[in-house]
Amino acid sequence: MTHTDPGPQPKPVTSQAMRQRSFENDLRDAQARANSVQDVAGLPDWVHTPLRLVNEFIALTAPTSSGRRVGISAKAVRTAVEDGRAIPLILDTLSRPPTDSERSVTEWAYLLDRLRVVLQIAAERGATSPRVSQLRTSLELSLNSLYVRSANLAGRRASRAASSAQRVATDKAAETLYEHFDAVHREEERRGNVFRLATILMIGATAIATGALDLSSSTTTTLETVRRIGVAVPGLLLAAYLGRQGWIHLAVARWAQSLAVQLKSIRAYADGMSAEAREKLLASFGERIFTGRQPVISARVDRQSTDDLEALLQRLTELVNATASKEP
Repeated sequence: MTHTDPGPQPKPVTSQAMRQRSFENDLRDAQARANSVQDVAGLPDWVHTPLRLVNEFIALTAPTSSGRRVGISAKAVRTAVEDGRAIPLILDTLSRPPTDSERSVTEWAYLLDRLRVVLQIAAERGATSPRVSQLRTSLELSLNSLYVRSANLAGRRASRAASSAQRVATDKAAETLYEHFDAVHREEERRGNVFRLATILMIGATAIATGALDLSSSTTTTLETVRRIGVAVPGLLLAAYLGRQGWIHLAVARWAQSLAVQLKSIRAYADGMSAEAREKLLASFGERIFTGRQPVISARVDRQSTDDLEALLQRLTELVNATASKEP
């Protein structure tokens, strides 16, 4: 039986060869992506130096046109890069366009720190090339610069957060004050209307009582006149007191309503001003609310008015008694 020679068989692909092929593909992708990012217009100024260092790192690891790698200890660099998974990290970072945000700066700082650690491991494994040492030094300098930039951005973010929190607290306080003054306005307006209605009813009751005295007597004597005055004057004085109380409550209601409206609108009004003018306006407004004099008029009838009223009533009583004793 004749057997045919199948010829040379292809060598099986080992896992190590597959890893090497995958690494070479990732390396080429990283080179292409780094070049494409470098050609993008409008990149932030801070990213140019880190991007140049990433390109140098890739060039240090990538083979030359002859297939060899640059450096005295190329194998130590290659194994350190593979073990540190630096190329996938480069691909992941380059997949997002760099911006001026704190997150982007932090991501690039983390990338440079990982590349620095990889080169440190390579040096410990024997990669003593001056090029490796120079790149490590450049990575450390650029990394420090990114740390400073990240700290500045974090400080600005904290300042904005504090300003935002202060604004929220101020708005909350203004809303609380608005609710207070709005409640004062509604309550004082209700009381003022009650006193105003009581004034109208008292005037009407006085008029009715005086008219009833007219109907009960067909003749007009001095005694009847005094009695009418004795009914009308106290009634009108009480009506005047009630009217005064109503006016006080309505004045307070108008004052509280005015403050409530100002509390609602002062923030929008002040936002259009400069920072200095806004601070002066808010300080003046706060001083007027918390330490200013309120337009609250004393509800007490002054002592002189009380004395005059008592003297008038006493005189009317004496006049009625004297007139009654003279009547037959």
